[in-house]
Amino acid sequence: DEPISLSLKTIHESTAAAITYHGLSKVHEASKEEYMHHVTDIQDKIKNGDFKKAILSRVIIRPQIGLLTDIFQMMCQKYHYSFISMVNIPGLGCWIGASPELLFSRKNGEITLVALAGTQAKTNGNTLDVIWDEKEITEQNIVSEYLKNLLNDFNIQQYNQKGPETIQAGEVLHIKTIFTIPENSLVEQTGEFI
Repeated sequence: DEPISLSLKTIHESTAAAITYHGLSKVHEASKEEYMHHVTDIQDKIKNGDFKKAILSRVIIRPQIGLLTDIFQMMCQKYHYSFISMVNIPGLGCWIGASPELLFSRKNGEITLVALAGTQAKTNGNTLDVIWDEKEITEQNIVSEYLKNLLNDFNIQQYNQKGPETIQAGEVLHIKTIFTIPENSLVEQTGEFI
């Protein structure tokens, strides 16, 4: 795609493409033990009702493997069915990620949103045979209800919902629900919606 190639070329030629720590003397790499301690802490807070859902990430430092645009393009090739993002905030750092969860898509007169939650390792069995526990189903419901409330806030009553269903993303499985609305439902509110 021409605009994407031009954008990547622009980024590649800029100083934004160089991996730096933006003045930070050291980036903290979390050990597995430290990460698991935080997982337990978050589980306790969810049980206590402090919040319903949380996503915890772990920093693992890897040797420099090239320019940011090279990493981004590698991820686009490796995870071509995913939403690939690169966010660079000067002074804070750069994040590159891949998610099977589609943030927002507008195509052929329709807008598509995806609620994706619940994760388990893929086994040799069929995805139709997967059993999800209550925690994972609740996580999926939180995300789906958020999207339904968003549609309601924009007074969108007409939408199609497909799922929840089990999908495979790499070596893991997720619960996925797709919401589709007519593009004209938002008219000129797209920027406010996303």
